[in-house]
Amino acid sequence: MTSAIELTGLTKSFGDVVAVEDVSAVALPGQVTALLGPNGAGKTTTLRMLLGLVAPDTGAATFDGLRYDELSGPVRRGRRGPRDVRLSPRAHRPGPPSHPVDSVRPATGHV
Repeated sequence: MTSAIELTGLTKSFGDVVAVEDVSAVALPGQVTALLGPNGAGKTTTLRMLLGLVAPDTGAATFDGLRYDELSGPVRRGRRGPRDVRLSPRAHRPGPPSHPVDSVRPATGHV
């Protein structure tokens, strides 16, 4: 099975604080996948590990079996550094969506 994104046994601690513990997940092509949890649950740390911005203590985060830094054409740092976030013109529309689900429907093919 080919997966777009795979997290396998990711764990990350900062000193005595365990930010992410043994997280495994697969995001298949064409599916909408979300990381949900309260503040401090490790969502941002998980994404930072996926993008190679922080190294996991254990486990792996890959795109079709390759780490982000191994991809042939990954998105590079923006002008303001690694925290720079850029939206593609297709993904951004002025104003909030009428309902949160409306913002992800195009990705699912169920408009």
